[in-house]
Amino acid sequence: MSKRAEYRRKGRSAQANANQSNLGTWLTIGGVALVGAIILALIVTRQASAPSATTDPIRTQPNPEIPRVAVADAQARLGQPGVVFVDTRSPQEFSASHIPGAVNMPLPDVPNRFSELPQNAEIITYCT
Repeated sequence: MSKRAEYRRKGRSAQANANQSNLGTWLTIGGVALVGAIILALIVTRQASAPSATTDPIRTQPNPEIPRVAVADAQARLGQPGVVFVDTRSPQEFSASHIPGAVNMPLPDVPNRFSELPQNAEIITYCT
């Protein structure tokens, strides 16, 4: 084989090796990018489904037309005249723990017992 033919063979072999090396590099980069995209998608999905620490629970409740009372405001009203706390849990839960002076009125009973509450009082219901 002539020297020229040998150089060509070696040149093609070197070119083929370089192409394979480039292909391997691009496959590695693509694989890393794909794994990164999957991880990012999982993080975003989890953050979207997890409750946010900055979410205002008063604004995310059902029936937004019903005024809500923040915990700090309810604590400030505790013991004030004209304010009635109504615990809507079961009697068993109420007897285990409740706000002092609260009235126990389980949620299913509220429509039938609502008239028991003072007409002009501020009513603050709770269930936890």
